[in-house]
Amino acid sequence: MMLLGSIANDALAGENGDDFISGNAGDDVLRGHRGNDVLFGDRGNDLIYGGSDDDKLYGGAGDDALVGDSGDDFIDGGSGDDTAEFSGKFEEYEITKLEGGILSKDKVQGRDGSDFLINVEKAAFTDIKDYILPSAEHNLGGIDNAVPVMDIIAVDKNGQSLDGKRSFIITQAQLLANDIDLQGDTLIVAEAFDVRGGTLSVTENFDIQFTPDPTYQGVAGFKYHLMDNKNLSGIIVGGKERFAQVYFKTPDLPTDPLFYEQYYLQESKVIGAWEHYTGQGIKIGQFEPSGPFSVAEEVADYRNPELRANIDKNWRYGYEFAT
Repeated sequence: MMLLGSIANDALAGENGDDFISGNAGDDVLRGHRGNDVLFGDRGNDLIYGGSDDDKLYGGAGDDALVGDSGDDFIDGGSGDDTAEFSGKFEEYEITKLEGGILSKDKVQGRDGSDFLINVEKAAFTDIKDYILPSAEHNLGGIDNAVPVMDIIAVDKNGQSLDGKRSFIITQAQLLANDIDLQGDTLIVAEAFDVRGGTLSVTENFDIQFTPDPTYQGVAGFKYHLMDNKNLSGIIVGGKERFAQVYFKTPDLPTDPLFYEQYYLQESKVIGAWEHYTGQGIKIGQFEPSGPFSVAEEVADYRNPELRANIDKNWRYGYEFAT
């Protein structure tokens, strides 16, 4: 399908199949949906969504926002101050400067894929906005501060599993292993605070000793303030320093993969009842939008292992159950 915009502000959407969409002049919204689409923003400040499959997005003139969505996409921002938007957190992507452009690879399979970017000045993630992409001026990117990443600690410094009862010691290396510093600076845990579920102390070797409170029914842990050898703190997000969150994983806690990100479960104090609750007999209604806009994050993830075996296969196209 070929769709051409006008000099006004247009909203153009393709369908299943390979589409060619040009916004022409004006501030346009372009959506490719399914298929290997080619989308041109042309003049104006445009918002361009690739949709499913492998698409080519061209911003043209103006300050554009380009979203490749799923698939391996080619994104050319053109002139202006352009931003590529991604659906995950900063630490979930590998960003590599290559000859002629930037390769962004999503570490989460089946989500944003691998995108090649040229003439794109910034990237936006769910937790970090306006990240300056590597360029001739910023060879390693525009963030000189380290990026703290959440830690889920299941073993102590000796590799022994945590049981939630005994006192244990963890090292700074355990905490800093997944924190990101694009310049390769040396990182340290400068301060621990907001300790929950026990007491914390620092040993002579600057290791961290934690003694659990046996009466605590939440998830034990703490936050820490990150510093590098240039005395720079963690990245500033929304005008505030971002701190690292540490959770201790013990056998009594749920094994659901996103449990530790669901902070509201702890705040609502349901952890104590979790062990005895099954949800058996409860039915839910999953209501999804229909039509050409049902192609992105708002649609139920039928690939989830808990949902995949039970979902009605007639709900989706047959080819989507091939893998």
